[in-house]
Amino acid sequence: RKKNGPGNGRRAIPQEEIFDFFGFRKGRKRKIERILSELTSQGRLIRLKGPTYALPERLSRVAGRISIRRQGMGFVRPETGTGGRSASSGRNLGRATDGGRAKSSSPARGRNRASEEIYVHPSQLGGAWDGDRVLVALLPGQSGKNPEGRVIEVLERSLKEAAVVLLPEMVREDGRSKRLARPLDARLSGYLLVDLSDLSSRVSADETVLVALLP
Repeated sequence: RKKNGPGNGRRAIPQEEIFDFFGFRKGRKRKIERILSELTSQGRLIRLKGPTYALPERLSRVAGRISIRRQGMGFVRPETGTGGRSASSGRNLGRATDGGRAKSSSPARGRNRASEEIYVHPSQLGGAWDGDRVLVALLPGQSGKNPEGRVIEVLERSLKEAAVVLLPEMVREDGRSKRLARPLDARLSGYLLVDLSDLSSRVSADETVLVALLP
């Protein structure tokens, strides 16, 4: 008879219960751990203390603007009257353009306002950049003065363009040559792909260019 899935409708599932469901055998544990790690990095699972795992849709979710500090952590100021509904988000690619500079948002001031903000650890930013509108899953069982969460979706990018440093690595995508690039602003995590065919002149690695961000 087919077994019921692990968790039985609960919000969080202990790791050992997942092992038991799939059958604890030597060699299989490593495979299950690898799958759990991949699903977590993709944002399809959230790892909690224990360790336990939860589906993002089973946790409370809040939409708001994120402010990322130089130290790497983020704080999300929840929007009033939001039900945490998700919206589609696009892939982040770069295209060369002229003018403009990166913008930043200021952190909320005041003890009461600050205590309402949701703390996001640098490892839980989910590719969010300073000033982005994001959807955050609230993590249960946290003991800090601020509620803690993980960004599960970037709803809206605050930047339309950014200064980046081109890296030596090249890739081919859709028949076009693209180069990996790293944002100059330390608060902008991750990397971009810059479409070289859009550049007005030849550029080399370690050169700084301004790129438009595609939706």
